[in-house]
Amino acid sequence: MRYKRSIFLINRRFQFRFSLYVCSWLFALSLIYPLIIYSLFDFFTRYIEAGVEHQSIAALHQTRGELVWLLILLQVLFLGITLLISIFVSHRIAGPLYKLNRYLKEAATGNLQGDLQFRKSDHFKELAESYNEMVNHVQEKLKTNDSVNRK
Repeated sequence: MRYKRSIFLINRRFQFRFSLYVCSWLFALSLIYPLIIYSLFDFFTRYIEAGVEHQSIAALHQTRGELVWLLILLQVLFLGITLLISIFVSHRIAGPLYKLNRYLKEAATGNLQGDLQFRKSDHFKELAESYNEMVNHVQEKLKTNDSVNRK
């Protein structure tokens, strides 16, 4: 039988925040290209109104080349910034999961470490709280079992 997930917003705060980062960046990007196209049409309109001359056609070819390089440069810049934002956001996701994994491996060897704490700006703080509750519960059970076994 295939498992079908019916709840998409498992961690609403994190998912909305992450979506806001992505959507705000895409919105900012979506404003750049219409401005460039508007400027290009404005440029063409001025030359057509002035009457097309041989020099104007050469200027159009030069402007076209400059515009293509500008668009390539902007795209590389946007990709670089998106990469940095993605690394930053994924660090706030992967860091807590990495730390939780280390604590779980230690717990598997019988070493129940102290409280698991994430950084203030990390995501998934509820995992640390759940882990700490579980460790406290296990330690209480072990103490209860030890006191019963001693009697």
